[in-house]
Amino acid sequence: MENNIDSHRIEVLDQQLKPTDNLASFAYTNALLRLLAHINYPIIHFWTLEDTLILGLADQRLPYLKDALNFLEQQSYHYFIRNSGGLAVISNAGILNVSIFLPQVNTTMSIDESYQEMTDLINAAFPELNLNALEIDHSYCPGKFDLSVNGQKNRWHVPTSESKWRSHYAISEYYWQSARTRRIGR
Repeated sequence: MENNIDSHRIEVLDQQLKPTDNLASFAYTNALLRLLAHINYPIIHFWTLEDTLILGLADQRLPYLKDALNFLEQQSYHYFIRNSGGLAVISNAGILNVSIFLPQVNTTMSIDESYQEMTDLINAAFPELNLNALEIDHSYCPGKFDLSVNGQKNRWHVPTSESKWRSHYAISEYYWQSARTRRIGR
């Protein structure tokens, strides 16, 4: 597949959000997807969100969700349900969320192709890490596009997601940056 990233111009948006702005992270995703109809270059969105559990749509059906949310409130953690699937993810200072927005992809991109696009971008940005996309057994959110460094399970556990609006794509990744965050996620 041809690389959809034009290396001559890439816009970067970097945000540190507070729990009171928790829905803004996903509002930005929707707004940036629609902005792609008016521009012809990719956008990379980096964002962090303090002490918040981001629930997926499927998490609403968990049998003890109310008890879990009460426990989170006692621990001074915030929470909200995002408008997409997947499992719950924790967000705090040890997490970096990254989305790449691709304008006018001329062919229909499969989910695997979109994840490969992000993997290629990360490999280009960090060639010394020798990143590989594979399924890591017993990882938090297993899938064949978990990233590992030199074939080892590591701090860069990366669940990914994809959004699409018309012929524009957003591919998102979630990076564990600290051991504390991994413990909280468990």
